[in-house]
Amino acid sequence: MKNSNIVDEEFQGLDLYVVENTYVLSAFYSFSNKINSLHRFWIRSQTLIQQDFSQQLNNIKNLESEILKNKNDIPDYIDVEELIFNQKESLTEELNFDQNYFVQHIRASIIVFTLSLLEDILNEVANGVAEELKIKVQIPEGNYSTINKYLDWLKINSLNIDLTESEKLKIDLIRRIRNNFIHSINKKLPYYLQNSLKELFDDYAREGSITSDKLVEKTLEQVCQIVKKIEIEYIKFYKTSKK
Repeated sequence: MKNSNIVDEEFQGLDLYVVENTYVLSAFYSFSNKINSLHRFWIRSQTLIQQDFSQQLNNIKNLESEILKNKNDIPDYIDVEELIFNQKESLTEELNFDQNYFVQHIRASIIVFTLSLLEDILNEVANGVAEELKIKVQIPEGNYSTINKYLDWLKINSLNIDLTESEKLKIDLIRRIRNNFIHSINKKLPYYLQNSLKELFDDYAREGSITSDKLVEKTLEQVCQIVKKIEIEYIKFYKTSKK
């Protein structure tokens, strides 16, 4: 995870999602608030994690002096040098684990929450369409993703969300990465997903890591781009339905 000081200023300073001026459905405001809050959490978590790592490093550096300062309180049967060595080793090992897993956990959680927000807004939009058309939401059956099922249902019911092939491939790949993390938390990313990442997202995934900083940012951006298309199409649908 990058140091907070080198997070892209453009990515850091702007809301990722801004609702259109035409009010048609409260769900888009809810999505905007949640995705922008998630984005801020992503940025600030990097700062907090780096601060935590720095504090842990300082604790390790100061450990010997702290122990020696309180040497008189240590029982005679305890070897002070051995105590210092063991505690340093333990704290260093803990820091190494944290530097690896804190980063993975934060990245993966952002991806999971981002896709959940996409699925939520699709559900809300489908309900909005159903209410206007006075029909029930009946998501297609079949062995494919919930996201695509909602998109298919919306297309059948006058909302043609025109995703490019690249957008479809990227969102499906991100979904597969999300599922891999949820169901196989201790496993590396399968090679076929690693290869797809390299093809679609350049060098965003390395050495089988489930995520990278760049992939997290691209996931947030990609979902916002798709939701914006949904919002614009819903506005058209809503205005037409009111004529």
